[in-house]
Amino acid sequence: MSDYMRLTGLATGLDTDNMIKQMMKPYVMKMEKVSADRQRINWRQELYRDIIKDVNKINYDFLDIIGGEKNVSNLEKAYIHTMEDKEGTSAIVKGNTSAMSGRYKIDVKSVASGAKVLTKDEVNNHEDFKLEKDEILEISYGSKGKDGIKDTITVELNAGDSLKTIFNKIEKETKGKVVAKYSELTKSISIETKDTGANMYLDIDSKVSVKQADGTIGKTGESGFLEVLGIERKESKDAVFDVVLPGGNLVTGVKSSKNTYTADGVVYNFIDTGVTTFNLNKNVDDIYNRIKGFVDEYNKLVYKVNIKVSENKNRDFKPLTEEQRKELKQEEIKKWEDKCKEGILRGDADLQNMMTRLRRAFFDDVEGVTSKFGKSIGVSTSRDYSKQGKIEINEFKFKEALKEDTEKVLSLFTKKSDIPYSATNQEKRSERYKEEGIFQRVRDVFLDYTRTLGYGSDKKGILIEKAGMKDEYGSFNEFTNLLSKEIKLKDKMIIRMQKDVALKEKYFYNHFSRLEVIMNKMNAQSNWLMGQLGMGAK
Repeated sequence: MSDYMRLTGLATGLDTDNMIKQMMKPYVMKMEKVSADRQRINWRQELYRDIIKDVNKINYDFLDIIGGEKNVSNLEKAYIHTMEDKEGTSAIVKGNTSAMSGRYKIDVKSVASGAKVLTKDEVNNHEDFKLEKDEILEISYGSKGKDGIKDTITVELNAGDSLKTIFNKIEKETKGKVVAKYSELTKSISIETKDTGANMYLDIDSKVSVKQADGTIGKTGESGFLEVLGIERKESKDAVFDVVLPGGNLVTGVKSSKNTYTADGVVYNFIDTGVTTFNLNKNVDDIYNRIKGFVDEYNKLVYKVNIKVSENKNRDFKPLTEEQRKELKQEEIKKWEDKCKEGILRGDADLQNMMTRLRRAFFDDVEGVTSKFGKSIGVSTSRDYSKQGKIEINEFKFKEALKEDTEKVLSLFTKKSDIPYSATNQEKRSERYKEEGIFQRVRDVFLDYTRTLGYGSDKKGILIEKAGMKDEYGSFNEFTNLLSKEIKLKDKMIIRMQKDVALKEKYFYNHFSRLEVIMNKMNAQSNWLMGQLGMGAK
């Protein structure tokens, strides 16, 4: 018989289960308190990770050095000058922040082209074309002159090859440096160097091939299909253009080996020969929209963190026990737990310090930059105390400031320091901070709190060390952070307490079981005695 039989008061008349439940309450409550502490730590970790995720998103979308369509860190390179009142189609032009606004006239004398070989005779029914014999193409290509670099490669063609197969072989063997195509309009084949400019070179020898006695493939004197069709060679060319700049300054005979040419912040893309006139006007909408996009997301982060560090704890709401959770619906549990989470990060020193440093990043002077953050350029912080740290933009004033002196205003936000970010070298950190603009300062603050690399330190970012990270941006210190270690300790305590509670409950049931056995014996003896005395039932 087991020594842990639950005899529930049949002999004693006691409500054993309820009595033991009451006796176990102090022990269960201690365990539930540890479990509640564990839950609060877990919620604290979740709240930190949620903030880390928001920081990572801002970094990835707006501040990452790789950049994307929302990126603001390289706005000084943005093409804010666009063509207006355009006449002509020979060129497309755009300008960055340093470009000169005004009326331009560009006369494209020639567009850049590669060295080219064309077939003279027409190739009809090109889709049905099949090579009649095995052939060898010897292709020489590269650049001219004594310092030029030329390659000669051999392309083996097989009887039955289609034009598409031949073209693919040429491109593969030349590693994409020579391309071949068919024109349905002219019904001719063209083979051309991918690189353009007057210095490019291309020559092709097309011969029928034969397998020689030693097993190698050699050429015969018989002309290959290209020579049969007839070959016309065309020299490569530079792009050549004249341009009249704003103010009437004429620049002639400008040459470019490519069909893109950049000078004085203006990028010229040549489409065809001919004259194109246009106004190159400054349009700051893209810059404004990108900075506004950053500010909107930054303000959301500031609002969230300010709420978390200032909200009061709701002491009427405590983590639910397993028994309590069983009695509630899922949506009721969520509402309850949302109340429980309030105030968990109240007064958090790390988050408060991060907010203070972010506010300073906007207001501290940038070395070598005359623009100041504030209402004079239409960007400042809110005067509403409840919105502390949030950035406000006056669209009209900010756009006007950008139009008046784009480079000057942007340097306040986008200036870079040549000193690399360091987590430990305070002297370099101080110098870097003075030299860098607002966006790089904000990124540095984010790195201090959420970096996943050491940057000279044996530790990662402050919040990563504390809470770890697990989201779409990666998993770092997921289980080796401070809070995960605390959770692990609580789990060990709970397991130990569960064992202790089970042993204590077993002890109480054994105790009452022995009492039941004794009472049963006493009842049996009493019944026997009564029987002996003639007092038993008749």
